[in-house]
Amino acid sequence: MNHDETTAATGRRRLRAHAREDAGSESLIHRCRVKIGCLSGGYGGLDLNVPTALGGFGVWHAEIDPDASSLLDVLLGEVA
Repeated sequence: MNHDETTAATGRRRLRAHAREDAGSESLIHRCRVKIGCLSGGYGGLDLNVPTALGGFGVWHAEIDPDASSLLDVLLGEVA
């Protein structure tokens, strides 16, 4: 296991430990309200899935491709 893998594994263990401490309530990840901004978001895959995984919400997105920008407006219209 290299240094990055060891660091990632340690982080996952810590998150699981916090989740166990909070048994019966929302996990640490889902209590955090992460504000998410996206630069060159493409079709919005991360914009749609990261908030679901982390319990956060999108606050802005920027895209210069006209087709991708139109799609983001449809998918994430309420985001500035």
